[in-house]
Parts: sequence; structure tokens; C-alpha cells
Amino acid sequence: MTLIETVLAFTLVSLGLLAAVSLLNTSFLLSASSRHNNQGEQLLQEIMEFYSQDYVHGYGDTTYQLEPVVGADQVTYQREFALSTFSTSLGAPVRRLEATVSWQWKGQPKDKTRVKLVCRPGR
Repeated sequence: MTLIETVLAFTLVSLGLLAAVSLLNTSFLLSASSRHNNQGEQLLQEIMEFYSQDYVHGYGDTTYQLEPVVGADQVTYQREFALSTFSTSLGAPVRRLEATVSWQWKGQPKDKTRVKLVCRPGR
């Protein structure tokens, strides 16, 4: 009877440890995914802030590729932005800025895109 109780106790403890390890693995994956999303969001915000300045009006209406950035876990973030003329009414040119950051993690492509209208200040 003692041998059966020992085997049963060992089995229950093993199942509990297996469940804990599975939860820990899922927690690590979710944490890494969140870290990559935050890094992509930060890069996107930097692009939007930098290229929404006044001198953005010197760029032509096209898509520009920026240098890739290597982030956490050696994930490479591809960055690009596109500028186009949105409106020239009211005497002040309004430009449309669309920025995209894309990366691949665990074989899944991910991307984030933001659009902002930019006009020259004081015009």
C-alpha cells in the first residue's frame, strides 16, 4: 500500500510541476511578445516625432526606407515612412506622413503603422 501511495503522490507532484513549467513558458513568450511590441511602438513614435518637423516639407512625395534596427532577442525592425501631399488649400501645404515598423518573431510577421497630417507652423 505504501508503494502505491508513493507512486500516486509522485505522479500528482509531477503533473503539478509540469503545469507550472507550462505556465512559466507561456509567461516568457507573452513577455517577449510584449517587449517586441513596445520596441516597435517606440521606434514608430520616434519616426513620427522626427519626420513631423518643419523640414519634412523638403522631402518629396515618396516612400523612404530607414536603416533597420536590431532590438531585443536579435529581432530586426524594418522602418519606413511615406510622405505625400494631402492638401494645398488655405495657402499652407499639408503633408500626409505614414510610418511603418515591421518585424518578424517566431516566424510570424508583425507590423505597426501610424498616419499623421503635418503642416508648416505659422503658415
